[in-house]
Amino acid sequence: MTESAVRFVSPKTFEALTNRPVRCSLFDTDTSHIHIEAARKADLFCIAPATANIIAKAAHGIADDFVSTLLLSFNNPILFAPAMNTVMWNKPAVRRNIQQLHDDGISFIGPESGHLSCGETGEGRMAEPEQIVSEILRLSALTIQPHNP
Repeated sequence: MTESAVRFVSPKTFEALTNRPVRCSLFDTDTSHIHIEAARKADLFCIAPATANIIAKAAHGIADDFVSTLLLSFNNPILFAPAMNTVMWNKPAVRRNIQQLHDDGISFIGPESGHLSCGETGEGRMAEPEQIVSEILRLSALTIQPHNP
């Protein structure tokens, strides 16, 4: 979890909901290369919600926390589900960052139009969780390599 994510949901709550360990820092373990180990264990990396901040970090190769460092260490499909205010979503800098990530082979789902957490209505609402799961399954099916005996 990023520092910002921890402000919305506590790591313990997230662990309880997912029944999985949660990492918040590169340094919350004795393993100095936890980001590399984590990257090797996963078949797909989904960031939902993907904020303008993490999109910019990914587009520019910035690795200053666990999530952004893991992104740079990850060599399998990556899916972003953007969520932000309509004005932010339409900023030229955000659009350039998204185009860069598309060019780099990153997949996106959404955003959609609808009620936003800021109280406004417009484009920027994160895709519904069911849609995100469907896209994860679709991308996973594309990357499964059949085993030849």
